Amino acid sequence: MDLQPYVDAVRHELNVAAAAGGAEAQALADRLSAPLESAIRLALLEALSAAVEEITSELAPRSVEVRLQSAHALGSDAVLAAAGRAQGALSGWVHQHGAWPWVVAFALLVACALVGALFRRTRRS
Repeated sequence: MDLQPYVDAVRHELNVAAAAGGAEAQALADRLSAPLESAIRLALLEALSAAVEEITSELAPRSVEVRLQSAHALGSDAVLAAAGRAQGALSGWVHQHGAWPWVVAFALLVACALVGALFRRTRRS
């Protein structure tokens, strides 16, 4: 999702409001619009995150995913495409199999850690 049109709309509205205040107010609005751009982007991202969280909670056990892209990013970026495919495959696998494989993997990890700690302890003695 490209946020630039929304940032430009806020910048335009700021300039329109400042025009009513005269040339001095418009000059101040022009100077403030560049530093405010990052704050506007952050506010939009927070609003989108809150909306996604709310929608996801209503769609449980499914989830909603939002991907934001820079206006300068290439749509055919091979790295992004591969990462998207890997993420899609992993999320599909998790959705299909549920939580038990993660519980088994965690139990194996803990068992390996305990065996390693026991081996080190007996080796020191």
